[in-house]
Amino acid sequence: MSDSTTMTTMERLKSSTRAMHKAAEGHPFQHALGSATLPLAQYRDYLGQLYLVHDALETGLRAASGHAAVSGSVTVEQFQVPFLHADLASLEVDPASVRAHGATQAMVEEIAAAGSREPASLLGYHYVLLGSKHGGKLIARNLEKRLSRSVKGGCSYFDPYGERFMEVWLRFKSGVNDAVFSTGELDALLAAASSMFAGVGAVGSAVLSHVPTT
Repeated sequence: MSDSTTMTTMERLKSSTRAMHKAAEGHPFQHALGSATLPLAQYRDYLGQLYLVHDALETGLRAASGHAAVSGSVTVEQFQVPFLHADLASLEVDPASVRAHGATQAMVEEIAAAGSREPASLLGYHYVLLGSKHGGKLIARNLEKRLSRSVKGGCSYFDPYGERFMEVWLRFKSGVNDAVFSTGELDALLAAASSMFAGVGAVGSAVLSHVPTT
């Protein structure tokens, strides 16, 4: 294993979040989502919660576009709100009607505060969510088989780029690795990534325990 002083920023992100990543993948919600056994009402709910989180994050990233590390790493193409809008529309959900669970609201507030305090930290949250597309293709394939029985579309969020994903991911990766971070910025970035993994698990738990009215 490389010494931490010789690791790239992306390698440090991966190393520092390895345990959190493993825990997130083992969460019961992720098993239900990945196997497409999650009830449709809860799937709608989850996409709505993701919409709120991404909306907060992408609002922060736009506001932080004057920060060199953010502008050098993040492109509009990486934003996920348009895909979530399309999926929610397919599932007949109005984004304006989505109400945050407690775990979601906590993440939204944390992202807003972190972006104001240290804009570079937003890259840590973004790393986790954009990186989730690595396993998204399989999730999308399983969801498509199930959703096609009742609705058209509804799962573009998990595989929005098709064969172009690695191109999009490597653009982000190279930008982060080329950026120069202060010790405080790097610490905030790494902490944000860990927090996002924990937050995704908390949102999943909230969705599982919530019984939608529709």
